[in-house]
Amino acid sequence: MQRQILLTIDLERHESNYYRSFGATNVSQESPKFSDLYLACHRDPKCCNIMLDERTMTHYGFTRCGAFPPVINDDCVALSSLTSDLIVVVYAGNRVKARFAVGLGYYLGKQWVHVVCDEAGDSKPEDYAKEVHAQLWNAREKPASHMPHESHRLLWSPFRTEVDCYIKHAHLPRSIYAAKIIYGEWKEGYTTVTIDVEQCTGCCYGPFKWRTTANATDCLYMSGFLKIDSAYNHGHWLLVDGVEVQLLECISQKIALGDYGDWDHDNERFRRDGNIFEDIPSLPDQLGIDTENSAHRPVERMISDVNGTDDVVKTFTGLSTSPALVLRRPIGLSLPNSLQLVQLLKTLSTRLADKYLVTTIVLCSAYSTTNSSSERAEKNKPAESRPSGTQSPSTKLCNTAILYGIAQPQVWRRDAADNERKDSFEEIREQFHALLNSVRFPGNHSTAGKSGAEAKKFFSDMFGVEYLRSYVGDITFEEFTSILERHSSRGPSTPKDTPPAKCGNLADNFEAVQDPRVDAVVEKMLKVMRRERPNLEPSNREKIKREAVSISQTLGFRVLKEFVAADARLHCSSAAHDKATCNVDYDRYTTGISSGLQQIESSQAKLDASSDEDEKRALAEDITGKILWLCWLGIFLEVGHVPKKVIDRIVRDKKVSYQVAETRGRALHENIEIFQEALAEPVKDDQAHLRRIMADAEAGTSKYDLLHSL
Repeated sequence: MQRQILLTIDLERHESNYYRSFGATNVSQESPKFSDLYLACHRDPKCCNIMLDERTMTHYGFTRCGAFPPVINDDCVALSSLTSDLIVVVYAGNRVKARFAVGLGYYLGKQWVHVVCDEAGDSKPEDYAKEVHAQLWNAREKPASHMPHESHRLLWSPFRTEVDCYIKHAHLPRSIYAAKIIYGEWKEGYTTVTIDVEQCTGCCYGPFKWRTTANATDCLYMSGFLKIDSAYNHGHWLLVDGVEVQLLECISQKIALGDYGDWDHDNERFRRDGNIFEDIPSLPDQLGIDTENSAHRPVERMISDVNGTDDVVKTFTGLSTSPALVLRRPIGLSLPNSLQLVQLLKTLSTRLADKYLVTTIVLCSAYSTTNSSSERAEKNKPAESRPSGTQSPSTKLCNTAILYGIAQPQVWRRDAADNERKDSFEEIREQFHALLNSVRFPGNHSTAGKSGAEAKKFFSDMFGVEYLRSYVGDITFEEFTSILERHSSRGPSTPKDTPPAKCGNLADNFEAVQDPRVDAVVEKMLKVMRRERPNLEPSNREKIKREAVSISQTLGFRVLKEFVAADARLHCSSAAHDKATCNVDYDRYTTGISSGLQQIESSQAKLDASSDEDEKRALAEDITGKILWLCWLGIFLEVGHVPKKVIDRIVRDKKVSYQVAETRGRALHENIEIFQEALAEPVKDDQAHLRRIMADAEAGTSKYDLLHSL
């Protein structure tokens, strides 16, 4: 009898269908059963071709330095829907000690893009790419679910469907720089991902947040990524190289290619401030920008109307209140899409933030309006103020620009602060001041309607104190508030009168003075472990998992890390575990809190006095991060010794047999593995941002100081 082989495949559910999954990590623990499943079937597998635009990366010293898998062909990446592809590209800076990785993936029929930021570590770029690949592969459902997919037809255009483009922002740790990723799918299967680095002083959007950044991009091969605003009342539609483009009429001023200025959205008027080519001589010589470089020459475009006529061209005005124009032998000119010009725009990005740029002009020998038979423009008349031939180094035409198109280079766009983030930071500062005032002025005093008790509850929730109780005992903030009180009354240099007892090496002195907090935690943890089996019961395992996940989504996640580190030392080397003291350096932490309070007071005074938006954003992050770091120090003073002591008491208790200790150790390690899985869970943008500014405070990084060091 021929033996039958049972084949298995991994499936993932999305909405009502199931898709084949490669490398599934979350294996179901349920018992096998028969069930009818509806499998998604795609006769034509999807393929996505991604073009990477990295031309502005070098401005702040960032370059692509690795990828995994290494399948990038020049600047092109191809993804297939059949295998849920994922490619990770790594970028690093030579001026800033930071790096970031961009994940480009396909998951359940959806393209997705995500950014992971990190300090520049010791690992090679290829190894870092592999680490991020594993991290994103296990969590790819979340970034895929956040991807936007929208398109709609312009009501005033008979020609095209408008495809929105989207931007996400990821702040690099210990810096005032951020990775900016722009995603646009121009047609099915073809996507451009622009990767840039920009200055950011804080209070910004998180890496999961996609925002609409540009639309109506005209599909012209233009100089970098541009945002084009449509004019409802004064726009003229033409075909430029066969692409429908909306242009504005030159009415009260002479316009040249490369002009920049402000765009009045309400009145649909452009006010010229200068010209990028005229500004080149004023730029630093070390930039090496050549005014005579052929890369700056404008590109000539063919102008025609909807009927394809290119000799006498009539514009289409749609909903515009302006009459259409009839152009005689029009010629179009636009800025080139050269590397040199894109880098010139990046160089001017700080000085010309939020300005608009003239990217296209239409010249003609004569023109008229549809409501008048007389020609309105002077035939072959030179421009009065500046001949259009001076709008770029090599243009020699003398005809007048009749129509022009403006856009806002993405590199000139300044990201506004996230108002919700600013409100969140302000709430944290107010709660902290309420906590301080409750110590300084005991009684019924409150700040902004907030009492000291409310402030403690606020920070307890932020650090997951309720869930930490099972693993480190009650957290009361008593040590923290006593330090705040001494700082307020006697100054930061006053040491604690009676430091807590310091425990020695438990391997040699296990019978040392017992800690009631540790005793209570050990008793709780032993209750959930089987006495004679090394595995946790399913119900207890689920309970621990729920608690660990809840903790991992708060700022108390560091407690789980302390348990993981202590367990790793124990399994790696008993000597290393013994060497790691369970004592908390009280004097060092107390000094850290006192000096941190002084820094908060100094920064708050600067924030109150500042009117500069960048300074205010930087100071808001510095103060909030420092507050959270001081709160953590206060918590650590109470419970920092607990994780190692608990592990010692459970695994190295000399009162139990070797077999019992071994069984406890296995169950404890299973508990630690649950902690590790919880720590690997992705966190929301708000939580990630708080962790970043808290880590910046720990490292002593001040965005205010970095801003003023530029």
